[in-house]
Amino acid sequence: MLSFWLVFLSFTSPLTATGSPDAVSGCPDTCGNVHVPYPFGINFTSEISKPRCALNNSEFMFICNSTYNPPQLFFGENMPIHHISVEEGTISVKIYAAYNCYNNRGLFASFSQSISLGNGLFRFSDSRNKLTVVGCDTLALMEDATETFGSGCLSWCETDMTLQGSCSGFGCCQTSIPKSLKTLNISLSSSTNHSRVLQFNPCDFAFLSDERTYNVSSLQLSYNPFSSATENFVTSDVVIEWVVREETCEVARSSSNPNGYACGDNSKCLYSVNGQGYRCLCNDGFTGNPYLPQGCQDIDECKEPDKYKCDGTCKNTFGAYTCRCPLGMLGDGKVACRGFRVTTIAAVTGAILLIMVIAFLIIIIYKRRRKERNFLENGGMLLKHQRVRIFSEAELVKATKNFDASHLLGEGGFGYVYRGFLADNTQEHHSIFLSSLENHTLHRILRFNVASENEMEEIEVCAELAKQCLRSSGIQRPTMKEVAEELGRLRKLNRSSWDHRQSSQETEYLPAESSYSTIEVGTSKMSQNEILRLRTFDIEYSTDNI
Repeated sequence: MLSFWLVFLSFTSPLTATGSPDAVSGCPDTCGNVHVPYPFGINFTSEISKPRCALNNSEFMFICNSTYNPPQLFFGENMPIHHISVEEGTISVKIYAAYNCYNNRGLFASFSQSISLGNGLFRFSDSRNKLTVVGCDTLALMEDATETFGSGCLSWCETDMTLQGSCSGFGCCQTSIPKSLKTLNISLSSSTNHSRVLQFNPCDFAFLSDERTYNVSSLQLSYNPFSSATENFVTSDVVIEWVVREETCEVARSSSNPNGYACGDNSKCLYSVNGQGYRCLCNDGFTGNPYLPQGCQDIDECKEPDKYKCDGTCKNTFGAYTCRCPLGMLGDGKVACRGFRVTTIAAVTGAILLIMVIAFLIIIIYKRRRKERNFLENGGMLLKHQRVRIFSEAELVKATKNFDASHLLGEGGFGYVYRGFLADNTQEHHSIFLSSLENHTLHRILRFNVASENEMEEIEVCAELAKQCLRSSGIQRPTMKEVAEELGRLRKLNRSSWDHRQSSQETEYLPAESSYSTIEVGTSKMSQNEILRLRTFDIEYSTDNI
């Protein structure tokens, strides 16, 4: 039966954690919703307290009242604790506000607040708390129990208003409190018993409030402390600062100090001017509870990049960390790295090269398509099926020495005309051809086995067409398309004789191998480097006939 009750108590007790990283092993660290770290301990109303769970059993042991749901932790007898901070050395509690309420007969309800933190290690925080007063025609005064300090503020207004923003003195006012304050008495008064503002401001309030959490709009002029809807508004958060002992850090560290040094490993002593004593704080780069024997533990900053900046390679060290900028960059990685990462440079370079390759391919494709278009527009398909030699751009550039001006013969309707030299270094002068044509002696420079008498008429027609192409005036010269069309017409008219000549060797369609020959090259006016498909007449002649 006894074992059953022990198990039952373990499930119903507000004790929820043992072995917490910031509490003594085996000691409870939670009361209701409040976490209680060492050096503080919990004294449950239904259990025997454990003195070893708190650094100072008389000062740092708080009562956890399990009759509330959830259980509540109290500072003193009636100040509920809702937060304890070891790092800031603070305890946040809730305290009821002082108030005065009036009706047509005058003051009918009032409450003056008196607070005492005891003679120990606790003081009101002078940096976080302010006396706050809400009301019209309201004077609030505060003083300590020994009457060595007194202060107050006056809140005034004649019309109803909505409180918001900060307290300006109209409907709300605030004033600071001194250091080392352990007791506080707050009282209220009104010069006219709110007779002028009774319709919209029946009650006035005065209380200490934490500047971080207090919202002016949470308590309006029309509120009163007796309505269930406004019950939460007549309490406020108050911050209490604490020290572990009322000693200086030098005295605390002294080996002759009978109280011993409260700070653990990897921590430092911090003297509090307000508390007139010291508390402990983890060194930079460490975290944990500095009051426990094992002290503070090293922080792995590399695992918390949002909190510890590093723009490069992070490496954790004992109590710190290093951050090296990426390869190719300079500076402090904890602040900012300058320059460009190697990967970024490589990516940009690769992208530029890729763009250049794509652009090069586009240019090649564009030139090729332009050449094909020019070839088709200038009768290239017709010439391709004739017994005509079509020169490439490379052959034309070589024959004309890159279109040298000294080889330019003239300019006509289909472009510039150049004189060129064949690859075998032979030359062909069109003057011999023209002379033979004009004197009707064309047969002298023709091979008789090719040019029979029956074919002379056709050859003379072709020669006349070639003569037109050699005219010096570009306007009088036919276009390449016209030449191709004329050749096509002749081929259709004389297909039978033409087919007979095709059976002979293609390289011997003119009379005799010349000792030198020339070619007439036409280029587009758009660009001399543009590939053109041109037609030439190779006139071979025998030096014996000249």
